Amino acid sequence: MRTPIDRGLTAPPAYTPFGGHARLDRLVKRLDSADRRSAVWAGILTAVSSGVISALWLDGYRLPHVWALFVLGAVAAAAERQTVAINDRTWMSVAFLPLVFSAVAFGPLGGFAVGTLSTALDLRESPLRWSVYTPIRGLTAAAAGFAAWTLVPSPTTFVPYLLSSLVASVAFQAAEGTLVGMTAWVRRWNVSEYLREITSVSLLTVPFYVPVLALFVYGYHRYSLWLVLVFFLPALAPLSAGKGRNPGPREGQ
Repeated sequence: MRTPIDRGLTAPPAYTPFGGHARLDRLVKRLDSADRRSAVWAGILTAVSSGVISALWLDGYRLPHVWALFVLGAVAAAAERQTVAINDRTWMSVAFLPLVFSAVAFGPLGGFAVGTLSTALDLRESPLRWSVYTPIRGLTAAAAGFAAWTLVPSPTTFVPYLLSSLVASVAFQAAEGTLVGMTAWVRRWNVSEYLREITSVSLLTVPFYVPVLALFVYGYHRYSLWLVLVFFLPALAPLSAGKGRNPGPREGQ
């Protein structure tokens, strides 16, 4: 989901004329107070992400095949560039579908990996925004996978897959609302207004996506991931056809 809190997270990368990174103190001086708070927040999110990865690994969760992570990460990154206008201030990314699918199919650790890969294209546009939203994407997908695998363990028929997809979708939206709401607070935005907007988005996306997610997860377990990937683009097309790539969230105020 894209909201106006993305504005301002566009601090330019600092380079010397010879191509090397500028000294840290020089970079810090170039940031305004909101960007400095965001940089600290990015460090906190990265530390939390490291702890979450370690805890999940120690708890026995593992990654799927590397090729599956990169293929779904590429699909999610492409979907992340497609947005649908909810109102004049909020845009919904269609990456929700591949991200939550990864979480349900691969578990929290696999979901985390795909979530972090989905923001790769943001790095050149704004390293600061990328450093904030990359761990947020990973943590929200991990939360979705953990909730699904904990509350609906080892589903074997379509109805449990449907329930698992519902649990993961709600957990994803709740985690994203919490973390991006905290980011809004860090940047001194109106948090209550943002929470109202993300709630309205959740009410639209969850009922629409859950049946599709369940079919995809069921197809993945019964047949193959390649079969599911064939149907990803047609599933994303109805939303991306109405996309509105608004430059507002990408530019400063």
